[in-house]
Amino acid sequence: MGNDSIRLVFVFNHKYDRNIEKLETIYRDRFPDIRYLVPFYKGPRRDVIAVYESSAQFQGYFAQAAHAYVEPAVSHYVFIADDLLLNPEINADNLLDRFKIGPGGGSIEQLLPLNKNSLEWPHLRGAMFAWEPERLVMYRQEIPTVAEATERFARNGVACGDLTWKNLRGLKGWGRYPGWRQALKTMIRRKGRFPLPYPMVLSYSDLVIVPREAIHEFVHLCGVFAAMRLWVEVAIPTALALSCDRVSQYLHAGCRRRLMWAPAEVEDFERKTDRRVDRAFDVLGKDHLFVHPVKLSRWTA
Repeated sequence: MGNDSIRLVFVFNHKYDRNIEKLETIYRDRFPDIRYLVPFYKGPRRDVIAVYESSAQFQGYFAQAAHAYVEPAVSHYVFIADDLLLNPEINADNLLDRFKIGPGGGSIEQLLPLNKNSLEWPHLRGAMFAWEPERLVMYRQEIPTVAEATERFARNGVACGDLTWKNLRGLKGWGRYPGWRQALKTMIRRKGRFPLPYPMVLSYSDLVIVPREAIHEFVHLCGVFAAMRLWVEVAIPTALALSCDRVSQYLHAGCRRRLMWAPAEVEDFERKTDRRVDRAFDVLGKDHLFVHPVKLSRWTA
C-alpha cells in the first residue's frame, strides 16, 4: 500500500508530556509523521496540540484538534493512547496490513451493539440517558437520523436492538446508579423491553484507525458526542461505524493484543520485562499487535 500516508496521533488522557521524548525514541524511525494531543499543553512544540476536555470524553480531543492534524495528504489517522505500546515490527509501511484494513477502511477492536452488554456495566446507563431532550446541546440536526444510523451500521454487519431481561444479568451494584428503579419499572411496564434512544456500539477505543474518506464526519460526530457527554468507549466506535463504510474489527480478525487491568498482572509483566520496551514483545510474543497499558514514565525506552 505504497500510496498510503499514515499519521500517528498520540492521545494523552492527562498532561504527561514528559513522555513525548520516550515516544519519539520508540516510534520516530518507524512512523515519520506523528502528532500529540495533550490536555492543557502550554509548551513550544509545534507537533503537540493542546486540548481541553475530560478524559471520560476524550473523543472531544479529536474534534477540538482536527484543524491542526487533518490534512488532505494523510490517508489514515491512527489514534493511539500514549500508554499503549505497538509491536516494534509494525511501521507506517505495514500497519494497514497488520490490522487487516482494506482500501478506504478503518479499524477498531470491535463494534459490539450496546444491547449485547449487561446493565451491570456502569457506563451503559450513562449512554442511554445521554440522549436527554435537547436543551443545552442541540444535537439532533448534527447526527444521522435513527433510520440513517441503522442503515450505516448495517454496512458493517451491525444490528442494534432493545435492552431486554437478558441485560439485567449481574444486577449487583444497580443501586449505585441514579434512576435504576425507574429503568426497572419502565422495563416491567414495557413487558421486558427497554428501547435504546439511538443505535450505539461499544468498544475498547485506545487504538482506532480512521481513513481519509471518513475523518471529517468522524471528528464532527466525536465533537457532538463529547458535548452530549456520551461515554468515550461508546462515542468513538459509534462515530466510526456511522462515518466509515468498512470497519475492520481486529478482535474478530485473528489479531492478538494484550490488555492488562489487574495490578498484579501489570506488576508481573513489568518484572518479566525489567520495564524495558525492547523486551516487551519477547515476553508477549511477536504475534501480538500491542500491549496496554504500559506506563512509560516507569520504563526505559
